[in-house]
Amino acid sequence: MSYRGRPSKGCESCRTKKVKCDETKPVCSRCSKTGHECKYRDQADLLFRNQTAVAAQKAEDSWRKRSKPRQRIGSESNVNSQSWPKNQHSLQNAPLSHSTNRSEESVTTEPRPAYSSVLDPLELSIPGQVGVGLRRVAYERFLYDFVVFETPNKPPEAMSDALWDFIPDLYQRAPEGSCLATVVDAVAYSNFANRRNAPQAQALGVECLGKAIKLLQKTIADKEQAPTDEALCSVYLMGIYGSLTSPTKGGSYLAHSQGASALLQLRSMDEYYTNTVSARLYEVSLVQMLVSNLQRGKRPPVSVENVVATRKYLPNFYSASGICVLRLIHEEAELHAKWHETKHSSTPPTNRGDLQELLRTALELDAEFQAWESSLPREWRYGMERNTPDARCTYESKWRNLLLESQGAPEEIHTYTTLRRCWIWTFYRTTRIFALRDLLEILNWMFKLPEPIQASDPMPNNTTSGALDNTGLQVHHSFATTHMVNLMEKSCSAVLGTMAVPIYGKSDQDVVGLRGFIMMWSLGTMDSILKAGLIPDAAVPPTPPNSNEASPYTRQTPSPLLIAPAPSPAVFRMPVRNIHPLYQQGPVSAPQPNAFARLPPIPTEQSAPPSAGPTPAAIRATGEPGSQGHVFDTSPPHAFDSPTHLPDLDFTITKPARIDVAARREWLNRILYYIASELGIKQAIAVPFMEGYFETCKAQVEALLTQ
Repeated sequence: MSYRGRPSKGCESCRTKKVKCDETKPVCSRCSKTGHECKYRDQADLLFRNQTAVAAQKAEDSWRKRSKPRQRIGSESNVNSQSWPKNQHSLQNAPLSHSTNRSEESVTTEPRPAYSSVLDPLELSIPGQVGVGLRRVAYERFLYDFVVFETPNKPPEAMSDALWDFIPDLYQRAPEGSCLATVVDAVAYSNFANRRNAPQAQALGVECLGKAIKLLQKTIADKEQAPTDEALCSVYLMGIYGSLTSPTKGGSYLAHSQGASALLQLRSMDEYYTNTVSARLYEVSLVQMLVSNLQRGKRPPVSVENVVATRKYLPNFYSASGICVLRLIHEEAELHAKWHETKHSSTPPTNRGDLQELLRTALELDAEFQAWESSLPREWRYGMERNTPDARCTYESKWRNLLLESQGAPEEIHTYTTLRRCWIWTFYRTTRIFALRDLLEILNWMFKLPEPIQASDPMPNNTTSGALDNTGLQVHHSFATTHMVNLMEKSCSAVLGTMAVPIYGKSDQDVVGLRGFIMMWSLGTMDSILKAGLIPDAAVPPTPPNSNEASPYTRQTPSPLLIAPAPSPAVFRMPVRNIHPLYQQGPVSAPQPNAFARLPPIPTEQSAPPSAGPTPAAIRATGEPGSQGHVFDTSPPHAFDSPTHLPDLDFTITKPARIDVAARREWLNRILYYIASELGIKQAIAVPFMEGYFETCKAQVEALLTQ
């Protein structure tokens, strides 16, 4: 695993033949002459490797100096975990051993780290001794980064604040060499490789993944093993592995989410809630399934009754507020799927009446979201303060530089009591943002469709949603936009709270990876909405889409991220090389013309003929959507999604708040880059890379963190 120098940027064909490639995009000169297919490696991954190459080489040189000839890694790992020295500091300075015999590093020769469910989390740290087994070190780092234990002496009636604490219990129960044990090892090695720039850990993670896929295939095919906690946890963690290792959005994570969804339905609710471990596993798998279906525009396969019924099994583990959020995610996934199907139907709506039922559902759902937030008990509230110099000076310099004082920072700072509360608030706000986006798109479509002949015709079912004329729709649009802006501001204000909320057993100086993992979906979703132009812009966006000079990675229209359709559970029979789709580096194309430029003005007269404007099908047939998609968008954009500028209303109405879109997008992408580069969650790099912010964010984060 020695470092062999800077990785070649040449195409696969030239690298295979070991000849020099001129690296011309999209097809190099040699492949153009020979007629061979010209493919390039994932550029984002190369950038990561270049960034850590020097550190990796220094680490390996140090490991070789400390290693003893023919000494097995893990020879000391028989020491009982209860005898490890207590040390609550971070793992930053933990030494590693290195063996000259790679087979001696195999997970099959080193005993699994021992763990007791009653072990104090503060003991899960690395002793300052040379020769600590790599497997044990990686596992402890994984526990530190992604497992939150219950806070001691917490009131028994209080909601649990633990996250993923079922993993150590299941891992210790799993036989050596089993599917779950191998998957945990793969995730632990990969996380450690990202956090410590350890190339040998990365190789072991890939090796474990190959074994895990074969074992998972057998497990799922076994009627007795498939409906077990071990199988469900294995599939869940395979999705986490994809988030840690693949700098793409979707891919294996969504595929494994579907696998987990299928396994969820093999047991009844009574079977899941026989013990706390199964219940906690069911909760995270259910959330993963709901978010995955929401993101893909698919209807959840699990009934909403199953979601609501979870609280009756373990009332002290769940709260009514937490279960309500799961129900809201389920309802929005249903609405989003309906809207997704309507937009891309072979017979799209041709008049406003075709969309009035969807509009009514979207308005009622947003009212449910608001009711949840308005009725929360006091313990669910969060602290708020203005982002002033006095408030900023109470935080560490890295947070001031990265989150509070940089361009695009929010005007408020929110604080929370537990990371679990941050987790639930993040899912609530992001799901409601999804719902408001659906609502705004439905309204935008209705503006472009003919008004009803009787402009004052009310909505169906005697609702108070208003009329289908432009005036009624503009009122809904104004309030929906205001809610969207407020939610995005609150979501951005919560970022520091998620990064800084105290976690039992964790050091403030060593940021755990779970903090970034919780925020990634929210940050990417907000960036996609800002790009779509659904938010009023408070400033003219610069060109290129960042405040610095143009770079090779900055383009007006980024090449799309090619992600294969999410496969069925048969994905577990695929070779390892097909699990993670990579970027397809295409030519830099010129900006597409605005599809609205040729649209006639939207009629405002009640007598306007029904055929005044083009139909959605006609616009879609032109092949010119409003803009190319975002990696966090669920489907290709349609020209009718974008806002329509209508005359001002005759009566006074609060104008929607505005956001400096360019500054805020730069801020969001800066945090995503930080999550990828500093917290080791490589999937977070997809947005900065594809949206042209990579070079800007890289320079900014490096500069800000060194101040």
